[in-house]
Formats: sequence, C-alpha cells, structure tokens
Amino acid sequence: MKTFVFIFAVILVNFALTPSFASVQDLKETSNINQSDEDNENPGTNNLLPFDHDVAAYEIIAPESIVEPNVDIETCVSVCNLGEEAETFNVIFNIYDYDPDTLVYHTVKPGTHLTVESGLHELTFSYWTPGDSGRHYVAELIVSCASDQNPDNDTLIKHVWSGAAVAEAPTTKGFDLKIDGQTILFSVPYQARAEIAVFDVSGSKVRTLTDKIYPQGTHNLTWDGRDVRGNKVSQGIFLVRMEARGFEATRKVIIVN
Repeated sequence: MKTFVFIFAVILVNFALTPSFASVQDLKETSNINQSDEDNENPGTNNLLPFDHDVAAYEIIAPESIVEPNVDIETCVSVCNLGEEAETFNVIFNIYDYDPDTLVYHTVKPGTHLTVESGLHELTFSYWTPGDSGRHYVAELIVSCASDQNPDNDTLIKHVWSGAAVAEAPTTKGFDLKIDGQTILFSVPYQARAEIAVFDVSGSKVRTLTDKIYPQGTHNLTWDGRDVRGNKVSQGIFLVRMEARGFEATRKVIIVN
C-alpha cells in the first residue's frame, strides 16, 4: 500500500546578501563537492559555466544518514539559485521505503522565490517518522523550474537507515535459503529486498521468481518448472539462487518429467 502525505505551503523569500550566506560564485565553485558526498548522490554536473536560469538541489540536511527508529524528525533541505536571474520554483521532497515504488513521505513547497543575491536557502518541512530499526529509506530532493537551463543538478538522493546497527554494519547473519520438496523457503532477519531466480547448469537465467522487499521472517515460493516465457523446462538439474543485502546462496533442484 502506498501512503501519501501532502503538505502545501507557500513561502516568499527575498534575501539580501549577508556574511552568513555563501555567495553565488562560492556555491558554483563548491557545488560539485557536495554532489560527490557519499550520502548525497547527485548524478549532478561538472558544468560550472554560469546560466541565466539555474536552480539546484543543494543538500538534504535532515534526516541524517542514521536516524532513531519511531521518532519524529523535522525534515530540512537546502536549495540555491546559481543563475543570473531571480526564480520562482517548486521544491519537492520525497522519502521512499528503499523500493522506488513505495512512497512513504511526500511534501511540496510551491512558488518558492529566490533572488540571485539570496544564494543558498534552507527550507524546513513537516515531521517524518521512520519505522523500526533496520529499515532502509531513500530521500529525494527535487527542484522544479520551467526556465531552468541546467537540469543536471535538480535532483539529490540520500540513503537513510533507521537504527545504527544495520547502517553501520550490514550483516548477512539470519539470511537463509532452503529447498523443501517443491517449496523454496527463504529467510530475512530484517526488512530487505530479496531476489530469487532459477538458472540452468550453464549459468543462464531461466526465470526470476521474485525481486522485491520482504518483511522480517521466513517466506516461501514455488516454482512450476516453467521458464520466463511460460514453457516447461526439460528434465535435469537447475540452480535456485538468492541474493539479499550481501547474502548469496545457491541450492540445487532436479526436474523430472
């Protein structure tokens, strides 16, 4: 189930340059440094040539990379105007439950106005509550401006983990893959994406049985002996392979027609 939280606020900002803000040129010269930060993945740009119209997603300040489970967090980001003209644009902030199809938080500040003198600007959004320890989230900051001439710096990504144990030291302990008759049993010690596929003995993939996020616990699948096109495979030995958060395991199955 997808849960959407919509929060709309309109802010009008018209700052004069003060010593507490970086200058526009400083931001242009340092923007590529932020884009290479290991926690803020921006497909970003190395193009530092000035544009008349260029707004950028600069930093996801909060949440941090590791957050306390089940505690409200006030989300905060920074955006900037690197262009030579004043701009009005939308700022969108999403948080996904590691699965790009599972949006757990969504908020927008429409009509944000920045003059060229304002440079960097912080925006605070509503509270977000991460789940239990071990959850992996992806935060996404997007700026949207119709006149933007440099879209490469419009999106910023940050990985967030709930609870320090999993974030600091991901472990494969507790993952498992077993074959019980015609049933494939697999276990994940915390919520994690698991991919299970069938290969022939030459290493060619026959069919992917599952590739999605599963909650903590033991789960089961069955394979009907058919390939990705729905055709029955010939008799022989096949390999069932599982990959999940660094865990890899292969089990043998025999098909007898």
